[in-house]
Amino acid sequence: MPVTLKIQDVIAKNVVGIEAAEKCNHRIDQLLMQPMTPDDKLALLDEQSRASNERTQLKIINANLTAAIVTVKPIDNALAAELNTLANRLETKIQTNQIISAALDFVTATLDEVSNLHDITGGATG
Repeated sequence: MPVTLKIQDVIAKNVVGIEAAEKCNHRIDQLLMQPMTPDDKLALLDEQSRASNERTQLKIINANLTAAIVTVKPIDNALAAELNTLANRLETKIQTNQIISAALDFVTATLDEVSNLHDITGGATG
């Protein structure tokens, strides 16, 4: 028989694990202030790393579980139509702006080339 867990119950259990990992790290911080052998210090740092990783993993799991609870309501047809109209207007404006920008870039480049040609010829047209 499969076991069914409620998301809120899993989140609550993970919070207990997060708190335990934080307490573990706090205690290790206290112990690291005491004199000890390098091997003992290394062992404590390993434990601290494991506790930190476990806390991070549980927080990520809880964030994903919390996001899974959210229900997105469908939008009204009139609102969807209005959003589509706005999107189409924006798209048209973006395309128009790109055309204007390209035309301005062309004019600027042409004027620069004319200026360069004038500089090369030394303005010897008259």
